[in-house]
Amino acid sequence: MKEIVLTTPGKVALVDDEDYDWLNHWKWFANKCGPYFYASRHTPMVNLVRGEVVRMHRAIMQPLGGMRVDHVDMNTLNNQRSNLRICTHQENLRNRKSAKGSTSCFKGVCWDKSRKKWFASIKEDVGKQLNLGRFDSELAAAQAYNQKATELFGDFARMNEI
Repeated sequence: MKEIVLTTPGKVALVDDEDYDWLNHWKWFANKCGPYFYASRHTPMVNLVRGEVVRMHRAIMQPLGGMRVDHVDMNTLNNQRSNLRICTHQENLRNRKSAKGSTSCFKGVCWDKSRKKWFASIKEDVGKQLNLGRFDSELAAAQAYNQKATELFGDFARMNEI
């Protein structure tokens, strides 16, 4: 594993030894997208118009069509091939953390104020939410989420760290 120093101060991208030399032909910067940074570069300018943005992880994996590239460990600057996998948009969404501003630190868990219980749910497909039940403890709700996530999503399940 080698580091490519990005033009953004303090940011580096991790890449495999075999990808280092060809990726180092370009200057890469840390492109902020929401809470994440992605190692990115621009294609050459044409007629004084800045080129398109190319993300390093996509350059490495070269997904076809509408496919995405997922960072297994959620470190979007870790572009080692062992940390990247080609997936659908839906699979990529499954590998997310708990929503910001949630009443629980666990994914798929929230506090049901009216019933004074922890509620667990999971989205199976776009628009289809499965209710996993209400629980006396936040931990029990998180465990229920983890069990169902494993069953539904396999390797793409983002597990709660319990």
